[in-house]
Amino acid sequence: MNSSHKSLGLGERVVSQTSNGSASQMMPDVICSAEDRASEEDAIKIFVLSVVKHYRDRPPIHLICPKATPAFETWTQRFDRVTLDREPLELAYGCNQKPQTFERLFALGYRKPFWLDDDMVLGPTFMERLGRRLLSSCLVSEEPRISPRPTPEVLVRAHGWEVARALPRVINGGLILLSIEHGDLIAAWKAFLFSEEYRAAQKTFWRERPVHLYSDQEILTCLLCTKRFAHIPVDYLKEGEDIIQMLGPSGYLPGDRLRNAGAGPAPIVHSMGEKPWREAPQKGSSLRQRYLHLHTELSPYLFAAREVVGDEIDDFPWLKRRSFLGGVLRGAAGDNPALAGLPIAVVDVAVRRAKRLLNIDRIG
Repeated sequence: MNSSHKSLGLGERVVSQTSNGSASQMMPDVICSAEDRASEEDAIKIFVLSVVKHYRDRPPIHLICPKATPAFETWTQRFDRVTLDREPLELAYGCNQKPQTFERLFALGYRKPFWLDDDMVLGPTFMERLGRRLLSSCLVSEEPRISPRPTPEVLVRAHGWEVARALPRVINGGLILLSIEHGDLIAAWKAFLFSEEYRAAQKTFWRERPVHLYSDQEILTCLLCTKRFAHIPVDYLKEGEDIIQMLGPSGYLPGDRLRNAGAGPAPIVHSMGEKPWREAPQKGSSLRQRYLHLHTELSPYLFAAREVVGDEIDDFPWLKRRSFLGGVLRGAAGDNPALAGLPIAVVDVAVRRAKRLLNIDRIG
């Protein structure tokens, strides 16, 4: 890949230099993400800094940001590895842009793109603990256990499709590694996301959507369970062990926190719930708001992000927010990111389980 191409416009194409071997046996040849909201630029910066620091001298980083601000474009020019692509993706909205991203990168000459959501941060053990996994044919992450999703088989049958294999968990779309060998899968995924049935469902409130049309990750999961694509090996990163899926305080479950307390957190943290770089959420009572603020302050994402930005922390003022109670909990935990939020995780798990029993915390 010619790293001198820092910004792509219409019509530009770059061909990567890869071996003639099977793409599934290669390391990823590009890391990619797409974002059309300027409000997320702080998160993208931290994502890039973590890749540069903990995934050194490896593939280039391709960011598709049609609405990138001039300041962000200038910031990306610090890195030879980063290409800022301002060309909008076809019919992209919300999370529904991954297959278009894969196809664009194939057109640019890449063979094995590695999609990571820009609200992720890589930790120092990333290559040590996950390096060999990047040789997988199809690498994905698990949807959090606390997420009220039906099993993959239920979702497939809701489409009226035959279940050709059982996958252990719905895929979480935040991390997906596919190769050019999976072009048919990606084309089928894109075609469904473009269908009238799916697009109509996406216009409804999320709790009102049919469970099998909830988001792009359910569609990918279902396709991989069908006879047409059941031959593709699927390698899951384990929640809590390989990746922390921060979907609320109990997104990082108490058991996983205790297991990681000595060994350190998982090599990837995904800030799925409240976004600390956005305006503070104004949800419910003042007590509820303080609870959300405390959870966000104690998120392992912030611990990892502070380590990544280092001396540049003044550029991210939200990383410096501290509360008295948050300080007490961090101090009691010895500033351990796995233990600092443990008390509220225990409470949150109990509340969620109670809601499940009362059938008031489900999708569909």
